[in-house]
Amino acid sequence: MKQSQQDQDVENRIENVESQLKDALAQIEALKSAQSGAQDVTLDAITCRTLAVVDDEGKRGVRLWINEYGGVVSAFGKDGGSAALGIDEDGGVVGAYGKDGEGIYLSNNRYGGSMAIFDTGGKNVVQASVAEDGGSGIEIRDKDGNQTGSLP
Repeated sequence: MKQSQQDQDVENRIENVESQLKDALAQIEALKSAQSGAQDVTLDAITCRTLAVVDDEGKRGVRLWINEYGGVVSAFGKDGGSAALGIDEDGGVVGAYGKDGEGIYLSNNRYGGSMAIFDTGGKNVVQASVAEDGGSGIEIRDKDGNQTGSLP
């Protein structure tokens, strides 16, 4: 009688392993189908550290990732340029850049907000921000980074 119970236990374990294997194979087949270029795949949730979307040539188009402060979404132009929305130590950040380095950068700072405008060489030529005393300031610089004007 004891041997019969052991046989039944072994049989139950085998059936359990077969069931788990069948489920795992079904999941593998679903993933293979999704990776084979299937157009209509519905997944309940995707969990990853980074997600990159690329075009047919493998050039990046969009990247979702996490930095030390939170989430970041970056979009890349086919001929250069990029835009990003993310989080830094003081809060939200938005940046948009042309293929030659020109662009804008908006962010929170510890006193309020900040804005920077860059020329085609990537140099910061206009800076506006909230100052420590709660006032505001604007600095204008030439292409060499020398200050040429300011408000308060």
